[in-house]
Amino acid sequence: MVRIEEFMQAYLAVIVGWFAMISILGLPAFSLASCIFQTMLLLGWTYFGHILAHYVSENEYIHYINPHIFIHHNNEVGVPRWLNLLQESIPNMLSFLILLWLQYLVGIEVFSTSIVVSVGLLYVIVHIADYSILGNAGHKLHHEKGRCNYAPDFMDVLFDTRCEPPEEPYVNTDHQLIHGAIAVGITAGLKWLFQWT
Repeated sequence: MVRIEEFMQAYLAVIVGWFAMISILGLPAFSLASCIFQTMLLLGWTYFGHILAHYVSENEYIHYINPHIFIHHNNEVGVPRWLNLLQESIPNMLSFLILLWLQYLVGIEVFSTSIVVSVGLLYVIVHIADYSILGNAGHKLHHEKGRCNYAPDFMDVLFDTRCEPPEEPYVNTDHQLIHGAIAVGITAGLKWLFQWT
């Protein structure tokens, strides 16, 4: 059961901040309500996509072609750390860019390019900065146990997929607002450079 007051203290700033910063990128091509909904769906895409990557990789053949499991979760492969982060970042970003490619194929724009790119960058930045470079106890548990702490942290609380025992306090993630600002800044620069809507 979610402890509402503690949840608000730990995650409200990040949820509101991320949604506000990212959603603004989709204006004026989409309504604000649509932009907020797109942001919510794409953050869900990160969470449920991560879960799917783990479940699909239970098949021994898929396991070897899924770099998230075979390389990132496998210390025995012996890949240098910088290469591990690069190989993790590329498929992560591609899992978002494929949505833009599918939109292009069917000729229907469901998602703002800016929102897709921004959430993809946010996912990559949080993973590299917080989980890999700085280190994170929750992410370490994810690697040890595999079936928990998929991230974002607030979604693990909402869907009861934390590795930590239920009585453990929620970890404040306010520092991740800077990751959102970086992702949005990079996306805004790319939007200006490539003149997409």
